[in-house]
Amino acid sequence: MQRELHRRVRLTKQQQLELCRMHSLEPTWSLAILGRWAEKQFALEKAPAKSSVKRIVESEAALKSIPVDFIGLINAPRASMLALDSCIVEMVLYAEQRHVPISSRLLMLIGRLYADALHIPPTERPRFTRDGWLKHFMRRYGLRHRRDHGEIGSVDLPAARKAALDMRKTIAKYDPDDVYNMDEAAFFSRRRQALAYA
Repeated sequence: MQRELHRRVRLTKQQQLELCRMHSLEPTWSLAILGRWAEKQFALEKAPAKSSVKRIVESEAALKSIPVDFIGLINAPRASMLALDSCIVEMVLYAEQRHVPISSRLLMLIGRLYADALHIPPTERPRFTRDGWLKHFMRRYGLRHRRDHGEIGSVDLPAARKAALDMRKTIAKYDPDDVYNMDEAAFFSRRRQALAYA
């Protein structure tokens, strides 16, 4: 016979704060009564264990210090991660204002440098990878990957086609040995990046 697994009841930080508020309003209630109140109030499958309720009530001061952005989450990020994220977001916004494109490699390098500057221990640092940290960082802060297309959207197509035909007629007058393709001549080796994050 297979043993039934017991599911742990997990509350969001907001629900934990409400539980603490109820404890301060009704200080005579036992931990079991507070657990049953939470079960009814938050429509939980079962009441939280007394040990969980005690841990929540004892951590009220820490719960009140959580930023509003993360109050609806079950697991709030550490303060060091919040500081790291805010530094990187500020850098991205600064680069965007200055019209400087940032590649994914540069963004990960900036993350490592800020982690060093904030003295975050290596065991607490995120792994700065494209598929892991970068993808989730961009989703958290609403950043998008953009490809630079230059001024192609503002081109007058009929005029461009006419100019291309005129250019071909002019080029046809020259000897083929005197004509070269500028794009293949490596004149644009130092052009700015075509990809950026914003």
